[in-house]
Amino acid sequence: MKLKTLLLLLLSSVILAQSSATIISGVVQDKKSNPLPACNIYLEGTIDGAVSDNDGYFLFNSNSRGKKTLICDYLGYQSFQQEIHLNPGDTIRLVITLKESSIAGKAVTVNASVFSSGEKEGVTLTPLEVVTTPGAAADIFWAIKTFPGLQQVDEGAGLFVRGGDVTETAVIIDGAYLNHPYRYESPNGGYFGTITPFLLQETFFSSGGFSAEYGNALSGALIMESVDLPLQRQTTIGLGLAAASGSVSLPVISEKLGFSLSGNYSDTERMFKFNGHQREFSRYPQAYDLNFNGVYRYSPKGSFKLFLFRESDKVGIELQNPDENQFYRGDGLNNLANLRWRHIPSEKWYFTANLAFSNFAQNQNLGVLDLTTDERLYQARFIAEHRPNDRLTARVGVEAFRNQVLIEGQVPEDRDDISTSALPLRVDTDYLSNRIAAFLQSEIWMLDGNLKLTLGSRFERDSQSQQRLWNGRTALSYGLGNDWNAVLSAGAYHQFPRPDYYDPYIGNPSLQAMSANHYIAGIVRQTPREIFRIEAYRKDYDRLLLEDAQRNYTNNGFGFAKGLDVFYKRNWKAFLGWISYSYLDAERFWQDAPYAASPRFDITHNLTAVGELSFALRWRMGISYRYATGKPYTDGPTVYHNARTPDYHKVDANLSYVRSFFGNNMTVFYLAASNLLGRENIFDYTYSEDFQRRVAVKSSMRRSIYFGVSINF
Repeated sequence: MKLKTLLLLLLSSVILAQSSATIISGVVQDKKSNPLPACNIYLEGTIDGAVSDNDGYFLFNSNSRGKKTLICDYLGYQSFQQEIHLNPGDTIRLVITLKESSIAGKAVTVNASVFSSGEKEGVTLTPLEVVTTPGAAADIFWAIKTFPGLQQVDEGAGLFVRGGDVTETAVIIDGAYLNHPYRYESPNGGYFGTITPFLLQETFFSSGGFSAEYGNALSGALIMESVDLPLQRQTTIGLGLAAASGSVSLPVISEKLGFSLSGNYSDTERMFKFNGHQREFSRYPQAYDLNFNGVYRYSPKGSFKLFLFRESDKVGIELQNPDENQFYRGDGLNNLANLRWRHIPSEKWYFTANLAFSNFAQNQNLGVLDLTTDERLYQARFIAEHRPNDRLTARVGVEAFRNQVLIEGQVPEDRDDISTSALPLRVDTDYLSNRIAAFLQSEIWMLDGNLKLTLGSRFERDSQSQQRLWNGRTALSYGLGNDWNAVLSAGAYHQFPRPDYYDPYIGNPSLQAMSANHYIAGIVRQTPREIFRIEAYRKDYDRLLLEDAQRNYTNNGFGFAKGLDVFYKRNWKAFLGWISYSYLDAERFWQDAPYAASPRFDITHNLTAVGELSFALRWRMGISYRYATGKPYTDGPTVYHNARTPDYHKVDANLSYVRSFFGNNMTVFYLAASNLLGRENIFDYTYSEDFQRRVAVKSSMRRSIYFGVSINF
């Protein structure tokens, strides 16, 4: 569990009236004085706000001081902003009249296969919903896995998207790519995401068909934006069963210069011993992370942001095998430094640029496996956007990457043999790739804004493979009326193999980029209270990596994935719920497959249902249910992926209580239960060499309880 299931509930709409607070109330209406329900009203740069009721009425309090900007957003209307002055004990009453958006249609807010979080209009999940999702452990990757198109492959946070491997989803923060976005990294991703949601102000997740701006990946893209300039001082301390955390936000020069610092430390030994565990540990998982986020606004039109991040984790866990149990030991270190520049010289122009450096180091030991990895990625990026009028937006960008990877050690000659008696094979990877990329993208609004056409093209040149690649992409969104939109998307994507596949001993230095073509069609209805999406898709893969007896790997693999995704979310005042369902049919002739067959992440049915309820002013509870078809596995020496594990079922729940003990304090007590019913889910089977004995791969704990407290002041 993540320690910071803490600050989450601080965003809650719970109102704690205090004599030191300013009370802000009012009504939201249109130009005909008709009340507007479900409007989002908040103070810029704070978590203070409310949602208007059926009569357009709202009420909340704030402990902020001085001048603040009050914002009111409502889908289909222009955003309202007004500067107000907050004094302790005062009551401010407002009548907010919203004007309809100058663009009549609503296609501008809808794209194929896109889910988002943040405070903007039309987001799928708010920041509160991201961190309070039962079973998500306040982790952005786990919250995203409640969306359709994500397959439940194991007990980790890895994003397996629409029949794609976990390595086929790009992760970007503030314009910088994260090649290793998981904590306790494994071949299936990792148990948690490296970046916590408390460092983010919004996210954008695409399960396919994403634009040329977001680079290349065979399946999906997760784009994150870190928090902006802090407008008031705030300190948070969190304590939990397995973790401790602290953060401080400090404005140095009001609305011009400020920074935030945060740190988290987790040691899971107490948690595992408290709940009991099914696997042994030579070293219980431990981790820490540190973050600095500084923002300098040199003028109302421009700013610099420096984002520094460091994360370290260690684990030693038993991997059960019919022939010989082994302990996997792993140490990971992840560093990121990113300097971002933004400037808006006029209403028609926007510029942004990045300089970033990331370093990933890892040691892995398992049987004869003994690997040391050192990866360094240098990035530079510049984007210019021009919007000459309300009907056209053009973006052009250039990017440069330098990726250096050193991997030394040994691996088993037989990849399926993890025993100490396995024959070792040397690994000595010295990978260097210089890559340049450029993209051009335009968005055109037609038919009074009811039709949005997106056209994009991306070029990349890679020094390792000597390839020059062009990818074209297009998307269309058409407003059908009454908040309904039709969406279409098609595009070509490529992805270069991981550096270790170019190793001269275990890989092939002559490998080329893999490719995929995406085709998506869907219907979307989106209102302030309700979201409904249904999409059908198909992906065709080519040049996938295929094992070869002479050259280790070739680009002779291929495959496809097709399916249907459904998502529905509704807000009934105190109750919020959403449900997602995915159907998937996938085949691949790749890796060690002897013929085209279902890959291990071909999970036919995935279903997630989430419900959250606020009651008695101070309490909030939630419950979620996840179901997934069992994944394919091989149960004999002459067959391949001919069987499936038992179906996956999991119920999670959480409960929180909010209380103010002094002044500006807000304290959150929380309790969470994972796998509440104690079901023993099986994720895979490992076999003896003669396939006569097998061991089921199960979760580390059947049921786990986590609790803690967060203190904010």
